[in-house]
Amino acid sequence: MINLLVQYFIKNGQISLNGIGTLKLSKNEAFWDEGKLIAPNEYIILENKIIENEDKLLQYISNELDISIEEANTQFAMLLDPMIKQQVYSLNFGSLGTFHKKGSKITWNSLYKSDVYYKNVSPALLKEELNANFKTPTSTNENWIIWSIIISTVSILLILYKNISH
Repeated sequence: MINLLVQYFIKNGQISLNGIGTLKLSKNEAFWDEGKLIAPNEYIILENKIIENEDKLLQYISNELDISIEEANTQFAMLLDPMIKQQVYSLNFGSLGTFHKKGSKITWNSLYKSDVYYKNVSPALLKEELNANFKTPTSTNENWIIWSIIISTVSILLILYKNISH
């Protein structure tokens, strides 16, 4: 069930869990700072408010598990009940992070690190990387001249050979 909820979160960018809160994928856009392109940043936060999307979530669970919406609601509630009822509890949310509960306070420990996927770029670094990846021969013009002379010469010789052999 957790893997299914993680898939839903990844597809929709947020998921509301009754009694816990709403997990959201927040993003900061890339920007220029002192001649350097600062990479975009993504992070997962837990908000204490619940966004009404339970019907959509239950429909998703129902479709994925091929069960009724009532059964999906029961399984979803059974997953969250220990977190809501117990004083101390931890619930892993796939590889994205962990919910922790102490008393009435629920916190989120995110394991998602977007800096693994995004890096800052400076123009000098970008130029070096482009040069390394897309090296072009310096004698491109010379090669075209040589090949055009060879092809022209061969063509003329073939025409002369055809005319002489008849």
